[in-house]
Parts: sequence; C-alpha cells; structure tokens
Amino acid sequence: MIGVNLPLLLLLVAGCGPRMERAPAPRAVAGLTMDSSRYELTPGPYGPQARIVATFRAPADTTVWLLHCNGAIAWGLQRFTRGAWRDAWVVMTNECLSPPFVLRGDSAFVDTLVFNASAGAVIDSAGIGPGTYRVAFYNVLTSFDPELRPFGPELPMQRRVSAPIAFTASR
Repeated sequence: MIGVNLPLLLLLVAGCGPRMERAPAPRAVAGLTMDSSRYELTPGPYGPQARIVATFRAPADTTVWLLHCNGAIAWGLQRFTRGAWRDAWVVMTNECLSPPFVLRGDSAFVDTLVFNASAGAVIDSAGIGPGTYRVAFYNVLTSFDPELRPFGPELPMQRRVSAPIAFTASR
C-alpha cells in the first residue's frame, strides 16, 4: 500500500455504504486509490469474487458530481491489452438517477466495490481472471445540469482510474 494509513482507512470505511470525508489524506494516484495493489479472486456463489476498497479524491481545484442510483456507482475493470487500457468488465446498476454525490475540491468518496463476474457485464472475450487491471469510475462529471443530456462533461479518464492492480487465483 502506497502512502495510506491502514488503521485510519479501515476506520473510514467501517460501516455500510459509500461515504464522503473532508480530512487531510495522501494525494491519490490519478484520483483513485485502492486499499491494495493485489487481490485474490476467491470462490463465491456466482463465480470468482473480490472486495476492493476504493477512495476517489476530487481534484483540489474542481468540484465533481458523482452520479449514482441509490448509492450504487458505475465502475469497472480495465485490462491493458495491445498497448491500451480497454474495458473488460463493468458493474450492472439499476437505471435510476439519485441526487449526485457532490465532492468539492479535495473531498474524498470511499466505497467498497464488490467484483463478481455475474454482477456485471463481461466485455472482454478473454473473461476476467488472474491478470493486471485498473479500476475506473464512470459518470464523474465536472458540472451537472439535470435538464441536459448528457448531464455534463466527464472528468478526464486519467483522473478517475486507479494505478494497476493484480488479480490472483485463490489457492
């Protein structure tokens, strides 16, 4: 783990659901940090699964609007393939629009992301297994107007993805 105080992180993520905080914290790599750089895919009732604690920190000079449906955010896994990061799996969420989470400059949003191949859309024909990925957040906007379609411009991708993470098979 790079630059994260684990006891403080565990205290912040204890309990249910996502939350926002405005406490001093280390700068995020590309805006999104994970609680680990390695995750073991363990057997679950619907296939391999992993739990990832993610912290998204809004850029210091920007307010962002994080769209969600009853607290469920749009996120996914990207795999580095043929010289580029490509979507490999995207979580499925209901099609509703709750009032967005608003993160003012340098505020953080912490959520436990549960990866399970059956709870999302597998986009990569190779499937999801051991390998190198990164987490991406979708629907992170730099302005929000409920009367417009789309609701506003997205924060650039490089500011809403994690550093590479590794998935390993359970032993």
